[in-house]
Amino acid sequence: MTTDSRYIDRYHGPDDMVHFDTKLSELESKGTNTGSTSVAKNSSNELQSSAAKNKRRAKQMQKKRKKINKPSKRQGGPYRQEEINFFLLSLILQGIAINDANQVNESLLLYLDFYKRVLIPAEDYWDTDEEFIADAAVALANLAQHRGIKITAEQDLMPQQLIR
Repeated sequence: MTTDSRYIDRYHGPDDMVHFDTKLSELESKGTNTGSTSVAKNSSNELQSSAAKNKRRAKQMQKKRKKINKPSKRQGGPYRQEEINFFLLSLILQGIAINDANQVNESLLLYLDFYKRVLIPAEDYWDTDEEFIADAAVALANLAQHRGIKITAEQDLMPQQLIR
């Protein structure tokens, strides 16, 4: 197992993101003195690494976009746009993997909002194809549709004509 190069150790995040065989896996460890094998719950009573926890976390991460690259004393340093982008795309993929249409569609909308407000200006996508089409969102929407998930999320950056 090797740690993914994009992983940043955060106080509130997973303990590690590693490549295990051919998969990227989130590691979360909790100590116990009872020999319990159950997954720990956080202060919001959500299972660690659960879809519910990840949905809530994506909404929190969206609010952090104003803090991207701003000086910070927090563990892991300032938020980076790549970190938020990676988290939002991972959340869409998780929804596809667990066949959760609500998670896929909600996460697509969160990602598209982030793309429009942060990535287009930050990456200087003006006057390029990327200004008009969020190709990662289109690709993931098509993957979801191929897996039988109905795409209801609508946004100009993800034209419905490109989703089959």
